Amino acid sequence: MEWVKRMHTTVWLTACGALFLLTVIELVKPHAFFWYDNFTYFLPWYEFNYNAWRHGEIPQINFYSYMGHPCLTAGQSGVFYPPTFLSVALAHLFHQPGLGMKWLAWIHLAAAALVVERLARLLGSNASQSMVLGWLYLSLPFNIGAAQLWVVVAYTILYVPWIFLCLELLLR
Repeated sequence: MEWVKRMHTTVWLTACGALFLLTVIELVKPHAFFWYDNFTYFLPWYEFNYNAWRHGEIPQINFYSYMGHPCLTAGQSGVFYPPTFLSVALAHLFHQPGLGMKWLAWIHLAAAALVVERLARLLGSNASQSMVLGWLYLSLPFNIGAAQLWVVVAYTILYVPWIFLCLELLLR
C-alpha cells in the first residue's frame, strides 16, 4: 500500500501547487477571472439559465440578449452543465457575482493540472516530473489568459487531457 500513499502525496502536492499558482494570479491581478466576456457575456447567460431552471423551465431562448439568443443550441451557454448552476448558486449564496466565475475557472484549471499529472504518471514519468508537468500545463500563458477571458476555455483545458487519459486507459 506504499504506492497508494505516494500517489496521494503527488496528487495533493499537484493540487496545492495549482491552487497556490491560481491564488498568486488572483493576488497580482484581483478578479483576474471576472472580466471581459466572463463578466459581460457568460455571467448573464448562466444567470438566465439558472433562473429558468429554478422556475421549472428549460432555458430555450434568452430574449434579454441580442434580441433573442438561443440557449439550447449554443454549447457555450452550459444549459445542461451542472458546474454552471453550482457557480451561480455559489454566487447567490455569498452575494458576489464574480465568485461563481472564479470558482468555475479555478476548479477546471486545478483539475486540469491533476489530470495532466495522472496522465504523465500513466505514461511513465516519475512523481516529481508529473507534478511539474501538471503545474506547467496549468501555467501555460495561453491557458491562463484564455481562461481569464472566456471561462468555457477552462472547460476545454480540462477535458482535452482528460480525453487523452481516458483513451490511454482504454487502450491498455
